[in-house]
Amino acid sequence: MVNGAWFFSTLAQSTAAIASFIIAISTIFYQLERRRVNERTDEVCDELTKLRQRYEFIIDTISGNFDDRLGDEIDTPYLTDTNIGPNDLRKKIDADEKLELSSTALVWGLLYRIFTCLLKIEPSKEPNSHNLLSQEEINRIRSCSIHLRELMDVRVARYYVNEGKIESAFVDRLVDELIGESAAEPHQQIADQNVSEIENWVDEHIEDSYFKTGRISRAEIDGGNFDTLMAIFENLSRDSDYIYELSKNTILAEESSFSNDRKYILALVIIGVFIPMVPLLAVPSSLNTPYLSEWHLLFFQISLLIVTAVLSLLLIYRMMDRMSW
Repeated sequence: MVNGAWFFSTLAQSTAAIASFIIAISTIFYQLERRRVNERTDEVCDELTKLRQRYEFIIDTISGNFDDRLGDEIDTPYLTDTNIGPNDLRKKIDADEKLELSSTALVWGLLYRIFTCLLKIEPSKEPNSHNLLSQEEINRIRSCSIHLRELMDVRVARYYVNEGKIESAFVDRLVDELIGESAAEPHQQIADQNVSEIENWVDEHIEDSYFKTGRISRAEIDGGNFDTLMAIFENLSRDSDYIYELSKNTILAEESSFSNDRKYILALVIIGVFIPMVPLLAVPSSLNTPYLSEWHLLFFQISLLIVTAVLSLLLIYRMMDRMSW
């Protein structure tokens, strides 16, 4: 049988050499990743700044068409609770029998969530918050704008299912609350404030390529109808979706891809270096005892060797995977 002291000494030295090599290479890749993360974060920062500049005015302007209609109902607590997502907000509104203008309240609540997130995009002394939003807040803008786009799509949103029951279309109830009409049409005017400003915004910020898709033509945009609002919210959802995807692998992400590497390296050093060094302090002259035999030592050696090899191969594989960037 191989001398126990020789085995433990060799394993500790070999593992220490492997760990040192992996740490050195990982440090280089970590520095490269941090530079890439910072560059990507700067790009997200620029895109978020553009998002606020582009949509702050129009979201505030559209919201103004619903503020006066809601009256005192605008103070309903859950409407301004930004921790409540679009789906939960809709459920609360549907369950609130005291709320008379439920459809108007839903639109205003979604617009409020978007607007409050946009206002958070501002300069800061903290690098992690300078013109930045959290991924949760970016996703909130995206999800609210998607809901608004779907709600304003008169061609599709004729009916919706609420707890297993088919109810009248949201848009039909909305026009009934706003202008007293019984059925909604794509060209129907629902915004009566700052209509020209809304139309000018569409001319300036929505590219002609959007109208070439065939779904909505530029001639159908008049600043206050369903098609106008749907076009605005669809562009907002696209822009926010792009930023959300861009925010991955930035400082906005919860954890660096190297966080797990540190855990594996620490485990490798403990199992492959420190534990093998313990028997070197006092190797028993004879292991043939009722409590500890040479077979126990052999099993211990094999276990250490397998775990050390697995951790080493795992770290080398992760390192090779990064080299393919």
